[in-house]
Amino acid sequence: MRGAGLHHRRPRKRLAALIVPDFEQLVGELGSLGLAGLETITNDIRVRDFPQQRLCEFNRSHSDVEVISAFRLIPAAFMQENGELAPLR
Repeated sequence: MRGAGLHHRRPRKRLAALIVPDFEQLVGELGSLGLAGLETITNDIRVRDFPQQRLCEFNRSHSDVEVISAFRLIPAAFMQENGELAPLR
């Protein structure tokens, strides 16, 4: 009875977000950490706690399929001028 009792479920799809923080506000909130530079700020594990708390608040008011389960802070918005976005036709 190979495989008896095993149920194969499809992995649930999850939403993820790329977040460009308001750096002025973020520096004001996290100034005590002594971080400098956008790359340092967006890659520091201590900085992730602040948007994680906001994301939890956001997720409370949304259904399971709308919940953002992962995020990454990025130092600047994607722009067409630097080749990160394709032009609209």
